[in-house]
Amino acid sequence: MFKVKCAFFLTIILISRNGFAGFDTQQLTFSVGMVNASYTENASNLEGAASSSMSSASGAASVLPVDILWEFYQNSKNSFFARVTAPLLTAGKDSYFSISGGINKYFNSLSSPGDFRDQADSIRIVPKIRYYYGFQAGAGYLVYSTKTAKKSDILADLSAHVGLIYSINSQWGIRGETGYARAIGVATTTSVIRAFVGFTRDVNEFF
Repeated sequence: MFKVKCAFFLTIILISRNGFAGFDTQQLTFSVGMVNASYTENASNLEGAASSSMSSASGAASVLPVDILWEFYQNSKNSFFARVTAPLLTAGKDSYFSISGGINKYFNSLSSPGDFRDQADSIRIVPKIRYYYGFQAGAGYLVYSTKTAKKSDILADLSAHVGLIYSINSQWGIRGETGYARAIGVATTTSVIRAFVGFTRDVNEFF
């Protein structure tokens, strides 16, 4: 009965001419997870006097990273974000860094908690589970080792991802996300698989 009353109340507010909807606009997420960057050296990078005796190196850089994501909500379904990913632990001497920006689209509920009110009453809606998909573009820095040398490359990447946020309360939530990126650099072509789990917090009150 309580849920029915809340739904009725929300409907009245939304159709009212005097109704107002205010959405939380900023959210900060700290996550850890896994990044696996599979690379292949470009043939053009091997040109030179010894190119006839050289072959393209390939391998994978596996990283346990920290991921920091700042999300800016535009409306009830869309948001923009900026993120930085840096390694905490690496397997061997290989490593991977990235900085990027993009857009998320929420498709089953509100993108963020919101306050709905009219002249006399108000109600705060906190979606329990929010599903989203998104796209991002950015730059990366790959450090990798071949049989003969330790090398590095600067990458430009495009990626897609899917994720969800489970709300603990009106401010805190748990976020899970996985994605795939294709990156091209001067020396390598790289495929990147990312997976993160972490805590997210509404930071509207600080701005």
